[in-house]
Amino acid sequence: MCGRFNLSYSTSDVSVKLPNVLWDFDQAPNFNIAPSQQISVVSELKGVFTGSIMQWGIPITTSDGKTALMSNTRIERILHKNKWNKSMDNICFIPASGFYEWDKFSTEKIPYNVQLRDSELFLMVGICRQTSSSLNCSILTCSARHPLGDIHDRCPVVLPLNADLNVSNSSTRELDFLNASLELQPQMDLFLTQVSTRVNSVRFNSFECLMEDRTQQIKLF
Repeated sequence: MCGRFNLSYSTSDVSVKLPNVLWDFDQAPNFNIAPSQQISVVSELKGVFTGSIMQWGIPITTSDGKTALMSNTRIERILHKNKWNKSMDNICFIPASGFYEWDKFSTEKIPYNVQLRDSELFLMVGICRQTSSSLNCSILTCSARHPLGDIHDRCPVVLPLNADLNVSNSSTRELDFLNASLELQPQMDLFLTQVSTRVNSVRFNSFECLMEDRTQQIKLF
């Protein structure tokens, strides 16, 4: 899953790295982004890529009738059903410099910052939906591989900045694009850095969130 992430660039900095995206706003760097917050999201409409502000989490009704925000969506649930809700959802991309995961096998709540090697910025694949009051998005997740799989079983679907984001280039559009994105995941060279437990509080939001907590760093061999 992805319960928190960071974007250590302002929107104006991101626009330089994604020159084909139209942006009409600017957000400051955010080092501890949590569900329900307003985030920068890239989406495509008729071949034009636009940067928008969206709320992280799509409102859903739970089995007990309560309303909750679906911040993550399993990509397998979409692909195994082999259908796409064209009337409600669009594929989108969430810029990030890293995402946080916690060691689920430890008795302590130990956070790690997960990054893409050789790139300070990448894209997380998501779905976005226009609700009655706002634009909302959810991050797609898949099974985690080593080294992340050593501490957690889920991982965002990530793409490099130079990936072809044009969904309409695929023969069956959305499903083909998602399948291709999933097939690319073994090539995504992730590495983990243990960071301060201060990240556990969403109220802690500074560059210190990214600082290594100790010298040991888990790397992908």
